[in-house]
Amino acid sequence: KFTENMAAEEGGAIQNRSTMNIRYYKILLILSILFSSCVKTEDITDADAVCLRADVTSLAMTRSADDFAYTGTSAAGMEAEVWFSNESGIYPANGSQVAPTFIPYRAKVKYEDANPTTVYVNPESKTDALSYPVNGEPVYCVGLYPAGKWTSPDGTKAIHPIDGRSDIMYASQLSGTWQNPLPIQHYFHKLTWLKVEGRATDPDAIDNWGKILSISIVNPCSNIEITLSDGAVNFTGEKKDLVALDTATGLSVTVQDMGSLICTPDTEYEMKIVTEKSTKTVSVTLKDESGKDLTAAGEAMGKLFIINLYFTPFNEINASCVLIPWFEQEVELN
Repeated sequence: KFTENMAAEEGGAIQNRSTMNIRYYKILLILSILFSSCVKTEDITDADAVCLRADVTSLAMTRSADDFAYTGTSAAGMEAEVWFSNESGIYPANGSQVAPTFIPYRAKVKYEDANPTTVYVNPESKTDALSYPVNGEPVYCVGLYPAGKWTSPDGTKAIHPIDGRSDIMYASQLSGTWQNPLPIQHYFHKLTWLKVEGRATDPDAIDNWGKILSISIVNPCSNIEITLSDGAVNFTGEKKDLVALDTATGLSVTVQDMGSLICTPDTEYEMKIVTEKSTKTVSVTLKDESGKDLTAAGEAMGKLFIINLYFTPFNEINASCVLIPWFEQEVELN
């Protein structure tokens, strides 16, 4: 009987230990599942976040000191508007952003130096990162520079005023998914950069004209309109005078900088020159690398042209033009 009791007690102990072991392993299993779930969720969040890389096409520093023309091929530090959508070619205005993707959304993005730039609804606090749908549906985006003045009546086109100082660039529509993220954005210049230089042909011309008070150029259109689905560009609005120089500048027989501006691409421009002793209107025709007249306005897009003004003692101003690629290094003008 004693033996039977011992056996019963030993059996009960074994059963208790077995029960405890089962509970212990259940707890470990639960903790393991919770830990795995947390790790998996974090990995998915990182993988789903929308990150951007960008560059600027065909630009490097020239001798120009103008700070309104974006120079360089790196987008590091550049702030642009990047619009996101779940539908190709249609980019709705911001409303109440809905988690988890927060798309559609029109974001302001400041590109980082080397790492891909994560896009947030709240970039200051780095919260609410835009993310790809986990079902594999695509995200579309377009890039618009500079940030701040772009408008769109229906989400299919982006419009920006041409003010002579805004270097307007556009990065064409791209698409990406969480499996195949958005590729690098390439920003292209959409306007024409005109730099004005001038000199007197001889000392008598200096006395004849006096100081140059202002130089303006008649801009053919006042707005740029970009179709977001295919990047087609249209220029709209009335003609408008844009000021290249508004500071009194004395003439010299050596070449002097007389201002610059960024305007609507065209083949020919009308310039208004006001001096202390006279006012003149001069037309200048743009030429290509070989010296031939441009035949289409699109040929001037994204290019820098140097307009040379020659002030003669006979109350005449002769104008000529030379094309200087924006990516050319150390431009020397004579």
